[in-house]
Amino acid sequence: MIIEQVQQLAAQLKSASDQITQLVTALSGQVQQTTWWGADHDRFVNDFNAQVPTLHGVAQQLQEFANRANLNAHEQAQTSANG
Repeated sequence: MIIEQVQQLAAQLKSASDQITQLVTALSGQVQQTTWWGADHDRFVNDFNAQVPTLHGVAQQLQEFANRANLNAHEQAQTSANG
């Protein structure tokens, strides 16, 4: 394992997670504030809102992968230092 590469990967995963969270938050606000009425609006908003938990789940999963990568890199560094 090249520890620095794994740490860099973890940082990229965390960054992607943060970006998704920020985008979902921003877009959710825009969806709610858009001036638009009628059945098409209602369907769109309902469909969008139904997907928000999935999008947050993707962000959470990326964060978990970042945490695992950092943990693996840390454990490898300790093993290498002790070995």
